[in-house]
Amino acid sequence: MKVICKKGNTKLVKGFVYDADYFDNTINPNSRWQRQTIRIRGFGSYLCKNFTDTSGNPLPQIVYNNPQAPQPEPRFEISELKKNDIIVCKSDRFKYLVKGGKYRVSEIRNISNWSAEIKLEGYNRWIRFTTWAFRKLSLQESRDLALSQIFNQPENFSVEFVRKFDKETNKTKVLIQSLAKSILDPYRHGCDLIDWTIEKSKYQGFKREDFQEILDKPLSEILSEFENSLN
Repeated sequence: MKVICKKGNTKLVKGFVYDADYFDNTINPNSRWQRQTIRIRGFGSYLCKNFTDTSGNPLPQIVYNNPQAPQPEPRFEISELKKNDIIVCKSDRFKYLVKGGKYRVSEIRNISNWSAEIKLEGYNRWIRFTTWAFRKLSLQESRDLALSQIFNQPENFSVEFVRKFDKETNKTKVLIQSLAKSILDPYRHGCDLIDWTIEKSKYQGFKREDFQEILDKPLSEILSEFENSLN
């Protein structure tokens, strides 16, 4: 359901249209603590009174669930993790692991309810497994993967020791985002912008020559390329 924001804040803009994944705008006269809340896709939860429908009317006093809302990740108990499981990296803060990449667990130790230590196929180093950094494949993903391994070219689940930047599919976006973060950083320690970007983004493995192409372009062209890279 599309809704219009009536009151802007640090994340939302007044008058803009957003996707509502859920809201409960019902009123229970017997509850002192009930709050009518709405969940805006990609932005979090807010009060229903600060939104209208696309015609400008107050939201109906119902419980609404958007059938097109992204499904939450299935709950996973770390204690169930085992050798040969395929896991997906959720973090962009590893030097050789790619966010969204699939890897096979080769060893596991020190399992608890909150974390475990794992080794990945092709990588002889212990890594801490947590649910913010990794996830297991869903049942459907596991089925699709099994079929793909049979009928298509089998995937490689080993860690590859190449620059993370070389594996990026949208290099322009990565370069400009990294530069922007360095521009806003007041603590450059006397480094020039490129050197500081390389220092602050070590996990990407940047080299100065990676930036040369965009540095030779006018700002308007760089901004246009960045806008296009988001599509």
